[in-house]
Amino acid sequence: MLYDNFSDIDIHDHYCQGSLNLEESWTTKNWAHRIFSSIFDITLTDCYFAYYQHNLFHQYSINEFHIFLRKLAKQMIYN
Repeated sequence: MLYDNFSDIDIHDHYCQGSLNLEESWTTKNWAHRIFSSIFDITLTDCYFAYYQHNLFHQYSINEFHIFLRKLAKQMIYN
């Protein structure tokens, strides 16, 4: 069962560690900030996948991760 969904885990890791990768862009040596950035990476990636799966059959779905992050950041700042 694990190997059936193993590519999904790789895709999730690619979005967290490859595309977003807050741990590398936010240079800190504080362990609490490192854990926060890791959990924040995972949360943003999961939000994107939940949004994408929910809006898969609608015309207004966002297919690109960086566009989703930009719109999410704007809504979080100006809400």
